[in-house]
Amino acid sequence: MIFNSSYNDKLLEKEARNALEEKPTLRGLSIINVTANNGVVNIFGTVRSEKLKKDIEETIIKKYEVHNIEYKEIKNDLSI
Repeated sequence: MIFNSSYNDKLLEKEARNALEEKPTLRGLSIINVTANNGVVNIFGTVRSEKLKKDIEETIIKKYEVHNIEYKEIKNDLSI
């Protein structure tokens, strides 16, 4: 069975990583992983604070909005 998705998962992953690298306070966080599957973006890894966890998610969402990139959902599974 072939599933047709209107979401570009590779683009979602790439732009999320780009968003993190473009923001000086988030640049170089190699412990953050991003995957996408059928428009659901999963962010996982370990961060040092709740503020940083929230900032990562907001930065990715802003990137998607600015570039009009469609996604279904963001799952922020970062642990502290």
